[in-house]
Amino acid sequence: MGAWGYKPMENDEALEWMANEIEMPLFEAIRNKIQDFFGNSEDDVKKSEVEAAVGLLLDFAAPLRMENGKVDLRHLASENQIWDQAIAAIEKLRADEKWLEQWNSGEKKKEVLHHLLAKLNQRL
Repeated sequence: MGAWGYKPMENDEALEWMANEIEMPLFEAIRNKIQDFFGNSEDDVKKSEVEAAVGLLLDFAAPLRMENGKVDLRHLASENQIWDQAIAAIEKLRADEKWLEQWNSGEKKKEVLHHLLAKLNQRL
């Protein structure tokens, strides 16, 4: 066993499990939603889902540190060139005046999207 400590995530097997069973499926769900958006960008449900996917991508690229490990999608996002796609998705939402008009405050929604876009641009 490649262990360097006694805590639950201080060995190679645990980190391999985390990468394969936790990070990869989470990343794939986020990536698939972002990529799927460009084929179905007229569907309002897809618009909400892609916004959520981008938000989660940012959250899990922080990285989130927990007592017994961490979830960090930065390397997967960079390797799979997902940052540019995420930016394009949020820019597409910001330009969708019809969708923005459906919110109680389109301006408030634009602020949220602007915040996401700023966070995405910091990652590049």
